[in-house]
Amino acid sequence: MIVKKGFFLICFLLIASTACTVNKSSDEKFSVSLRVPENIKVGESFDLEAILKNNLEQDYDIWHAGDLFGIAVSKEDEEFPDMIFNGSLVRSKLPSKEMISEKHRFVLDEPGQYKAIAKAVFEVGKDNQNEGKKYIIDSMIVKFEVK
Repeated sequence: MIVKKGFFLICFLLIASTACTVNKSSDEKFSVSLRVPENIKVGESFDLEAILKNNLEQDYDIWHAGDLFGIAVSKEDEEFPDMIFNGSLVRSKLPSKEMISEKHRFVLDEPGQYKAIAKAVFEVGKDNQNEGKKYIIDSMIVKFEVK
C-alpha cells in the first residue's frame, strides 16, 4: 500500500532504482526532473522531489493548481495510479535559468522494486499576462528499491 501525507494535491507516478535525477522535456523551454533518495526502507517516510527548470534566458509567470506537480509511485510491474490535480489557480514566478521544486512524502509498506514519475501541469505567461499555452511535462521514470 502507498500512503501520501500532507498535500492538497493527490498524485502518484513513479519509477526508480537508485538515487538519481532524470530529465525529460516536452519543450526546450522547460524540463522536469525527479529526485529519489537512496536507502528507502519499508514503513519509513521518504520525500520525492520534483523539479521544474526554466531553460531559457527569459522570466515567466506560470499558473498551476495548488501543487505544481503530481508524483506517482507503483510497484515495478504494476501500472501507475491516476493523478488528480486539485486546488485553486496559483501564479508562481519562474525566473530565467531557475527552478521550482516540491517535495511529496511517501511511505511504502512492502519491500521490492518500485518506479516513480513526476508530472508538471501549468500555463505560461509573461509580465503578469497569461498567454494560455498549456504545458504537461513528465519526468523520466525512475526505478528504486525498497528494503
